[in-house]
Order: sequence, then C-alpha cells, then structure tokens
Amino acid sequence: MNKININTLAQALVKHHNENTENGICIINARDKEKFIPYKSLYEKALKVLYNLQSLGIDEGTELILQIGDDKNEYFIYTFWACILGKIIPVPVSVGFRENLTKILRVFKTLKNPRVIIDDKCYAALNELEKDKEEELLFCSLKDRIVPLEKLVEDNGYGIIKKSNENDIAYIQFSSGATGDCKGVVLTNKNLITNIGDIIANSNSTKEDSTLSWMPLTHDMGMIGFHLYPLVYGINQFIMKNSLFIRGPILWMEKINEHRATIAASSNFGLRYFLDNIKRKEIDEWDLSCIRKIYNGAEPISIEIINEFITKLKKYGLSEKAMYPVYGMAEASLAVAFPDPNKKFETITVRKDKLGIGDKVIEFNEKCENKTEFIELVKEGNNLNNCSIRITGKNNEIYGEDIVGYVHIKGDNVTKQYYNNYNLTKKNINEEGWLNTTDLGFVKDNKLVLIGRSQDLININGTSYYAHNIEKECEILDNIDTGRIAVCSHNNSLIIFILFKRKIEDFIKYIEDIKSFIKGKYAVDIKHVIPVKYIPKTTSGKIQRYKLSEMYYDGEFSDVINEIANLI
Repeated sequence: MNKININTLAQALVKHHNENTENGICIINARDKEKFIPYKSLYEKALKVLYNLQSLGIDEGTELILQIGDDKNEYFIYTFWACILGKIIPVPVSVGFRENLTKILRVFKTLKNPRVIIDDKCYAALNELEKDKEEELLFCSLKDRIVPLEKLVEDNGYGIIKKSNENDIAYIQFSSGATGDCKGVVLTNKNLITNIGDIIANSNSTKEDSTLSWMPLTHDMGMIGFHLYPLVYGINQFIMKNSLFIRGPILWMEKINEHRATIAASSNFGLRYFLDNIKRKEIDEWDLSCIRKIYNGAEPISIEIINEFITKLKKYGLSEKAMYPVYGMAEASLAVAFPDPNKKFETITVRKDKLGIGDKVIEFNEKCENKTEFIELVKEGNNLNNCSIRITGKNNEIYGEDIVGYVHIKGDNVTKQYYNNYNLTKKNINEEGWLNTTDLGFVKDNKLVLIGRSQDLININGTSYYAHNIEKECEILDNIDTGRIAVCSHNNSLIIFILFKRKIEDFIKYIEDIKSFIKGKYAVDIKHVIPVKYIPKTTSGKIQRYKLSEMYYDGEFSDVINEIANLI
C-alpha cells in the first residue's frame, strides 16, 4: 500500500485544490527571479489550458508532444497537467540543438495521431537542418500539427475534466538516448502511483521534506522524482532551470542552502561539473545540514566522485549519509533499488576481468596481491516494495548471488509496453511481465550491484571490459576529466575519443601516453586516439558512445586521422 491513498495523478491535483493546499512549486528562473505556484493554483491554470486544447479539437486519447524549453518551465507544467486532467497523452521530448535535434522527428514518427508543441529555437534549427527524404516528409507533416504554446495559456474558460482510472496511460516517457533507441515507455497511473508510494516508503520521506532539482522535466528523474513525487506527496518543490545549472552549477547549492531543501539529485556529470567549478570559489555562509538525500544515478556511479563531493562539502555540514546511490529507469516509473536510508552507502571491490555475463565475481581480500586488478563498485541496495529483481543469463536462465548477468525487473511500477512498438515490447518484456533492462549487474547479500549497460560491454580476445571503467581509469592522465573521454570497440581493438579543442599539433604528444597507459592496464590494442570538439551526451550526462561509433564508420574522422598520421 502507498501512503497517498489515490489511484491517479489527476486525483492528486484535485485533492490539493479541494483541500486548499498551501504547498506548491517554486520555479527558479535566475538567481534573483523565482515564481511560486501553489498546487491549488496549478489546478486552475491547468483547467484553462485544457479549455484551449479542447477548443482546438485536442481531446481524450490524443498524443501531445511537449518540446518546451526550460525558459518556459511554468507553461510546460500547466500544459502537462492540462493533459492529465483531460486524458490527453503528454509526450515530453528533450530540447537540444545538436545531438537531440532530430529526436522530435523520430518521436513524431512513433506516435499515432500526434499534435506538437515545439520550442521556437528548435523549430528554426530543424527547419534549416539538412534532412534526408524521410525526415523532410516527417517535418512537413509535423509543421501541419503544431499547436502554438502562447494560445494555450490564454484565459478563455475552463476545460472539462475527463475521469481517468489507474490503468489509463498517464504519459509516455521517451528514453534519454544513450543507446540510440527511440523507445516510448508507456507509464500508467498505476505504474506511477505505485512507484511514488515506494519512493516515499523506502526513503523515509516525511511531510517536512522539500525537493530541489536542476534536471530537465523531460527526463524521468526530473519529471517523476522531482515534480510528480513531491506533488503527489504534497510537499514543496523547487525546479531550477537546467540551463542555469550549466551556466553556473554553484547556484544549485546556493539555492538548496537558501530554501533549506532536503532532497536533491545529480549524476556523475553534475557532481563533477559542480566540483570543477567550486574549486575557483570558497563559500563561508552555506549550511548544508538541511540535505537529507542526494539521489545519485542515471549512469554507473563513480565512487571517486561521490567521495570527493562529500569531502568537499563536509565542512558546510553535509552528512556522509546524504549521498544516496540508487538504481532506476523510465521503464520502472523511475525507482528500482534503494540502499538503507539510515546508513552510509556500501561498496564492494571485485576483480574487473571477471565481470562478463555468467562470471562469478571474485571479491578482494587480504590474500590478493595486486589491487590494481580490482574495481570498487557501489551497492545500489534492495529492491523497492513493489518491484522484484532477478539476474539472468543470455538465455534467461536465472542466476543466484554473485553471478553477473542481465538485470530483470517486474512489478506494478514496471511498464507493460513500449508505445506503438510490438516487436520491442515482445523482445524486452516476457509473458510473465519480467522486463530485461539490458543493464548488467549481480546481487550480493540481497543488494543489487550495477556494473553497466550491456551495450557498453567490450569483448576482446575472450575477456570482457566495460567502456566506462576504462574511461574512469584514464582520468588520472593530464587533460582527461570525467565526461571528456569515450571508449568504443572496433574489430578486437579500441578507439579512444578525447575532448580536445586546441591545435592538433598539441594533441600528438598525448596519443602515446594514452595508448601505453591503456595497454598497460588492459593488454588490448588501440586502433586510434581521436580528438573531438564535443562528446555527445544525454540530458542527464550519459555519454552517447554509439553516436561516436556511427560518426567513425561514416568517415567523419578520416581527415583528422590522416592529419595525425602525417604529423607523426
């Protein structure tokens, strides 16, 4: 049983209106520019947007793509809840002007009868982008189905609420794009309410909590963890523009300190980015003892980064128990496994060359002579109340503890289908409801230990390696920091991509250092070390290695490879 006694998202908002709730949403648009929206006012605003949607013929069952920039987070929220009240299906899509630009076309193609709200800058960039024939046809069709956001927020009347039930689609969460798939995860009211209830129960949440996040609302952590969870539970939430964090990550902690928020979140990328910036600034007035939990997930968790973060902020009152490494995904309505909320996170040290599918993990002990052969991993904790976990092999054989395999999940919080994609649904979700996350991990003492995505598993000469582990070890080298290196495989060897914006002549001296370092650690061949101007990532900071591989196979790096060869 959840602690919230409702069955749908719409009931949560109606309940706040009826009870005249004083709590609500504070949207942080700048250091000195904020707007507070009580939940009871959100209900009124959403009904006005619903009227305009229904006046345009957008009614129950219609899909509405929401590609709205974070400078309009307020309008995004009004429109999302208008959809919830009117049983329109909202489809949030990330805003991006490089790697995510054509994602809206792929999403548009996946849907049945969509209408579209598209960010003006994205529309202009997409209009100018060179497109193939199929993309051009999709864009022409999309243009005819655009809904102007400004019209939706006009005050013309109140829409008609449509009664929803727990099995209705609440919204569709498209994957963040770390693997290139465009998967529309169907999330019902039951999925979401179940998981939100579990988050409350398994994290020791209280009505004294409040949340603050810089994660975009188009991401499942930003939407479910830091908008739906606090709204359904009825606590205050603070939503900071993602672009504000990118321009000045120190503001994240300044606002937590100012508003005394108790719950925050960040991926490795965000923590590293914050730490790199705080080096240049000392703050005396912070009191971060208010922070109860910092959810850390979205990518394989770096113990080095979280330890550095805790050490750096300990003098400001941050408790070491506040760092909360968790495991989840959109298919689970966000959360799958949480550690004990009353203790500091736990780790396990295992041999890094025994982490292939079917391998039995070997723990480090005093008899082990060479600790460099081992890697420290975080225990993400126990499965939540209504979500089961099992580990399987390639043929779905079920593994016991200490055996590496695919992480499967099942429960009322887990999606039953990918939208309008029967083949993918059948491939990933079996008849019993077990969903293959395609992540790899093992169970130790009933706690899940996540290793990484199976797509990032590199097999060379019979040995398994993980791209992110190789990348992490390279960070001790000069000019290589978190998120600035990507490792891909190619015909039993590796290709290394390094973020490097100086002259190519300056890059040459790093190539042999990188090659000899990796060969010494892993005894693998390296085909190329390539400088790149940017490393594509998702909105949560996951490296999109598949894009770099595609660019390599398409010959986009041929000129720089030839130039390096000539200089050498």
